[in-house]
Amino acid sequence: RGTTRAEIEAAVSDALHSLELEHRADVRVGSLSGGQRKRASIAAELLTRPRALFLDEPTSGLDPATAAALMRTLRGLAEQGTTVIFTTHNSDDLAATDRVAFMAPGGCVAFVGTLDDALVRFGARRNADIYDRLVAGTCTPWRVEADDRLSPVAVARERRIGPVQEWAVLSRRNFDVLSRNPLTLAILAGSPALVIAMFVVLFKPNAFGVNLDATAYWMAFAAFFFGLTFGLLQIATEMAIVRRERLVGMRVGPYLAAKVTVLAPILLGVIVAMLATLGALDRLPNLGLDTYWRLTVSLLALAVAALALGLLASAAVTDPTQATLALPMLCFPAVLFAGAVLPIRDMAAVGRGISVFVPARWGFEAVQHDLGIGGSGGRTILVAFTLIFFAAAARVLTAKT
Repeated sequence: RGTTRAEIEAAVSDALHSLELEHRADVRVGSLSGGQRKRASIAAELLTRPRALFLDEPTSGLDPATAAALMRTLRGLAEQGTTVIFTTHNSDDLAATDRVAFMAPGGCVAFVGTLDDALVRFGARRNADIYDRLVAGTCTPWRVEADDRLSPVAVARERRIGPVQEWAVLSRRNFDVLSRNPLTLAILAGSPALVIAMFVVLFKPNAFGVNLDATAYWMAFAAFFFGLTFGLLQIATEMAIVRRERLVGMRVGPYLAAKVTVLAPILLGVIVAMLATLGALDRLPNLGLDTYWRLTVSLLALAVAALALGLLASAAVTDPTQATLALPMLCFPAVLFAGAVLPIRDMAAVGRGISVFVPARWGFEAVQHDLGIGGSGGRTILVAFTLIFFAAAARVLTAKT
């Protein structure tokens, strides 16, 4: 909280210096060597000044010189006050440690203490000899004595930022990520532009008496489709990041709210562009500004409800491919049970029951009502859908992380 740009740069410089990576500061991570990539991964964690680092075989796959350099770096971090805990099968790594814990076959804790004491206990001259003793002998579980316990250290807890500040930070990050990805921006803008162009080609000018009901439905479906597609890949592509950030206290509510905060204005712009284009090209009758305002509100309510549904589906799947496959499964009910293909009154009893739970139906009725061609309105129901989907997405995401 309140970190300045200069402080950020200083933290990055300190992390690079701690991991001996200053000379590679301008090199992409993908172009680094294996050992440098491992150190860069540790450097990324150091930016938050962690009190402890847990590493799984950090020197595996490294040549002896690189492994030794990495262990010197970890030793330096320990001397600066960071607790470093790591697993290893490389006996040379043990020389940098303060304390070691040896595990014997079967998960038995065979020893806890200093390396010198371990050599004495196992009657070994070299570190590598200890492994031979562990494999050959029968493990006697180690009794932890008072001297083996680490002394507790009083650490002042950092003050956690509030949910509103967290939402602001996450919203800014989402905006930055989106604004720096030209391909994603092109898809977000290009898909609605293509759909609007198809509407212009589909409907004849001034054919309001024949086309108005169909136009009302397809505008509602377009709003539903835009919101759903905007939300479907938002979480599935970030699940690894979400899990990691949840471990350090990120709240699910602000995370989801930040997604809506960034995407809802884009949906609003798309809806305004759609109504303006259809109105300017006489695909809509001569409507007053108040009618356009009501249509905008109704379509935006439907789009945001669909966005929340997309976030729920994105949180529920396990990878982006599944999220993509979910798109037709969620769109077909919006086509069949919205009341445009077949009026609600003409549906079978089961179909009428299903239609109650289809947001597109209520969006369609709201648009019909705004145009004065029927419908009973449905904005309140759309708001309820949004809250339900949002709460369900939060629950699913909490359970998965």
